[in-house]
Amino acid sequence: MFRNPIEAIGDYNPQLFRELKGKLTKGKVILAVSLSLVAQVLLGWIFTSQFDYLDQTHSSSYSRYCTGTVSTDDGFECIKTFLGQVDIRWELWWFDLFFSLSIASVFILLLGGTYLLAMDLIQEDKKGTLDFIRLSPITAKDFFIGKIIGVPSLLYLIIGLTLPLHFWAGLQSHISPDLILAFYLLLGTSCVFFYSMSLLFAFITRRFYLPSALATSSIVAIFLVVTTFSILLDSEIYPHLGLIMLNPGVFLTHLAKATLISAQTSGYFTGDYNLTDTLWYGQAIWSDAWGMIVTVFLNYVWWIYIAFQGLKRIYHSPTATLFSKLDSYRISVGFVVIWLGFVKQNNPTNSNLINLFFFQFCLGVLFFILIGSISPHRQTLLDWSRYSHHNYKSLLRDLVVGEKSPSIVAMMVNSLLVFSYLVIPFYMVFYSEDRLSGILGLICQLTTL
Repeated sequence: MFRNPIEAIGDYNPQLFRELKGKLTKGKVILAVSLSLVAQVLLGWIFTSQFDYLDQTHSSSYSRYCTGTVSTDDGFECIKTFLGQVDIRWELWWFDLFFSLSIASVFILLLGGTYLLAMDLIQEDKKGTLDFIRLSPITAKDFFIGKIIGVPSLLYLIIGLTLPLHFWAGLQSHISPDLILAFYLLLGTSCVFFYSMSLLFAFITRRFYLPSALATSSIVAIFLVVTTFSILLDSEIYPHLGLIMLNPGVFLTHLAKATLISAQTSGYFTGDYNLTDTLWYGQAIWSDAWGMIVTVFLNYVWWIYIAFQGLKRIYHSPTATLFSKLDSYRISVGFVVIWLGFVKQNNPTNSNLINLFFFQFCLGVLFFILIGSISPHRQTLLDWSRYSHHNYKSLLRDLVVGEKSPSIVAMMVNSLLVFSYLVIPFYMVFYSEDRLSGILGLICQLTTL
């Protein structure tokens, strides 16, 4: 009478049913649950062992979690209560636990999930089942949703079992429940973004098999390490704010402030420049927690939409270009509109110039990626050049939005779109020396593509 929940999923998404049936076996589930519980017990033991060395008989003990005003390299002075016990700053202890679980969840989900998805897609192609799935009634949307939810399902289980401890640690740190839930929303959305991008990259490089999966996970690992250290170190110059925005750990700056523990006491985000001071087109939208949530979430949604456009195209037609020419225009405009807003900050003048140069460098990298993404194969170009003279009236339209035409005109359109958008902000926002350098650099950059 009662159906298996996994079998019921098969009526809505056969690919998801296939993935869950293969991943959620009894042995794998027991192993995942055991790993999660053992890791939590081990982490709890590490944190509770911080109190083992406290001297209960002398007042000269120091610890990070003591409440005294005198501090040394070992922490704050430990003060006894009337009952003879050491007074502990439990809010900080719980937040350290919360922070550790947050960082671990980001790395485990994003790094582990991208590797598993890349390897799974490569194995599908190696066995020949990928071509068979394309011939089945499964749509591209169902296929990739099934992959994104099903392949890392054991990782979801491992991290899901830590949520009660993580949520409780946040509450004990006096973080409001809505902010903790907002962090979960950003973490889940970031998983969809990184997983869709990894599937896109794995689809392109799947013929290389194992090196493709290693390259995918290596790129994600380098990105997470660089951006996480940038967030934690509070550098005064953030030329890569557009990249930091893609790391869900960026929201930890607001979670640390929500604890009402001073930065000098906690040791988190003690730099002169804080991410919450970031400006976007001159507006401090990240000064409010919900302003950061909305902007980061919408940024994820936009790039997820772009990634799925490419995934749908390459799923239905592996020989087609990765993106259409119309998609390239959306990518260029979206990239410039989002990233340009972070260039001008309330930092020393030189940092704005560095931000500008880094922005132009990333724009150049994006354009080279777009050239490869919208350029048809050689045989397609030969066929187009042979038969295009029969349709002179639509030649310009074909060059601008056609699927089989060369990409040179489309890249010129991309350059014009970017240049027309950038000139006015450069002239109105930046100082005269930055303005001239930026416009000349932009002209040189776009004319060389």
